[in-house]
Amino acid sequence: GMSHDSSLMARISMGSGYNYSKYNIENSSMILNNNDNNNNNNNNNTHQSHFCSSLEGDAWESSYSFPGGCEEPLYVSPVLQDYVVKRRNTREGRRKIKALFDEISSSDDPLWSQVLFEARQQVKDDPQSGPLLYTSILSHPSLRSAYIAMTANLVSTAGFADVVLPTALQDLFASQLTPADHYSTSLDIILSTTRHPLRPSALSTILFSPSLPPLITHRAAHRLFLNSRTGLSHLLQSSASSLFSCDIHPGAVIGSGVYVAAQGVVIGETARVGDECVVMKGVTLE
Repeated sequence: GMSHDSSLMARISMGSGYNYSKYNIENSSMILNNNDNNNNNNNNNTHQSHFCSSLEGDAWESSYSFPGGCEEPLYVSPVLQDYVVKRRNTREGRRKIKALFDEISSSDDPLWSQVLFEARQQVKDDPQSGPLLYTSILSHPSLRSAYIAMTANLVSTAGFADVVLPTALQDLFASQLTPADHYSTSLDIILSTTRHPLRPSALSTILFSPSLPPLITHRAAHRLFLNSRTGLSHLLQSSASSLFSCDIHPGAVIGSGVYVAAQGVVIGETARVGDECVVMKGVTLE
């Protein structure tokens, strides 16, 4: 079996190919252990083309697949890729890369670790973005905490305005969203990054995707609906509909890794949306 560290290195070096053969694992290790020998030019060219493959083409299904025994979402940050490309040709740079790989590999949530890395790099590049990124991302202990706070704050401005404090709405979301919902939301984020032609970072998806807030709101409303708390579930539905122009009945079943273009989307009570589905603008599902 493959170690957690080598699995991450393979994904970084191979991009969306995710070929876990021994050859590719050795290639990924060479990126870190290369002694700057010019005799390895051919290998380095191969690494570069593999490394960039996750930014090219439409093979998003590959980057979304889960190899056996690897349960974390297979997201490889474009910001992390750029970081590696800029530093892998020096000994000090390779030391920093390895330290970063070790940090991400040892994390309980590699997706969240990469989002934090993206946020910190953004603050370095643009210090004026610091307050936004601290409030939205860096001040939170987990990905779940970050997207719950973001979504609850948005929804509180709609049907809950002057009725429920944003913090109380956050508590409601936190009490309803299950580990399965978190897993589904993580895959929603990944699909939004890998399916988009511009391949945005997960950080950009969390902050700006029109798909994520209505899906998170629906997952909370769906749990309330299943627990016979229909009044509150329909209030969440109504708030999300007016705020996001996306009307999803709380009884509808939504799979994992879903992207909803939001505007004009209507999903009825009996609808079933499967895994890895993309629902475009103006679609009605009864």
